[in-house]
Amino acid sequence: MDETILVIAGLPGCGKTTYLDQLLKESWRTFDDFKANAYQNSPQFQKSRKYAALQAAIRDNSRCAVADIDFCKPESRAEPRLYCVRNFRVSNLAGASSQMT
Repeated sequence: MDETILVIAGLPGCGKTTYLDQLLKESWRTFDDFKANAYQNSPQFQKSRKYAALQAAIRDNSRCAVADIDFCKPESRAEPRLYCVRNFRVSNLAGASSQMT
């Protein structure tokens, strides 16, 4: 398996969605505001309403990009790595942060 998951962090208005739009044009599966409206309003990665879709995309060997403001926190950035490596056996998990220019 050679899938990639890109975790994108950034404050509102810094370009996360714009970057995801570019990735979508390059055939990436994109998940914006990943933790928004999570089950039980939980900040946990696996409680996202988009988690099942991410799982399906990973199973399809898709390149995936996941963005959320919560990933600005170091503990939140560590969470996708833990779940993706343990549950999906993902070989390439990368991170990016958006900054206003």
